[in-house]
Formats: sequence, structure tokens, C-alpha cells
Amino acid sequence: MKAFRRHWVVVFVKMVAGAGLVVTAGCALLVAMVEAGQWFSSQAVRRDKAEICAIFDRAIADGTASAIAAGKYTVGADCGGASYYVRYRDAAGETQGYFVSRIGRDRWEFQRLTDGPARQVFVRERVSAE
Repeated sequence: MKAFRRHWVVVFVKMVAGAGLVVTAGCALLVAMVEAGQWFSSQAVRRDKAEICAIFDRAIADGTASAIAAGKYTVGADCGGASYYVRYRDAAGETQGYFVSRIGRDRWEFQRLTDGPARQVFVRERVSAE
């Protein structure tokens, strides 16, 4: 009888240890997947910011955007990376900028952050890697 009980105790301990190992492995896999997703998301945001910088530099060069912003603007993103902003300081030291959002898959819309009805908006094609 004692051997029978000892056998079931050993089986029970092995089952609990196996279940703990499975739960631990599952949690580790979940953490790895979340980290990988965040890394890919941050890379997409970095590519978008670089593309916005290139487009905004061209807009400054052709006179669409303010020449005051040349070389001293920053591009930022909201938490999800769905929209971005371009900020700079004007000659008076006031913060100026543009709200940038994607239109479809192939265009960016730059909307000037000013009050009133004179909001300047311009749309540019996305930069294509050829």
C-alpha cells in the first residue's frame, strides 16, 4: 500500500512540475511576442518619421512650408503612430507646426497648427523607394 501511495505522489509531483513548466513557457512566449510586436511598431514609426522629414524638407525648399523651420524642426508621433506632428519655433520664439496624417496608403497631409479659418493644408505623395 505504501508503494502504491508513493507512486501516486511521484506522479502528482511530476504533473504539477510539468504544468508549471508549460505555464512558464507560455508566459515567456507571450512576452517575447509582445516585445517583437513593439519592436516592429517602433521601426515603422521611425521609417514614417524619416519619410516625413524628407517630405517636409522638400516643402521648405519649394516654399510651401515656412523657411523659418529649416533645420530646426522636430517630428514626433502619438502613441499609436497613426498621426505625427512637426514643431518648430518662429522668430518670436512661439511654437509653430503642422499636424501630419496619412491619407490612404500613398499620401501625407500636413495641416498647419494655427487658430482661425486661415489653416494652411498641403498634401504630398509618399516617398517611394525605387
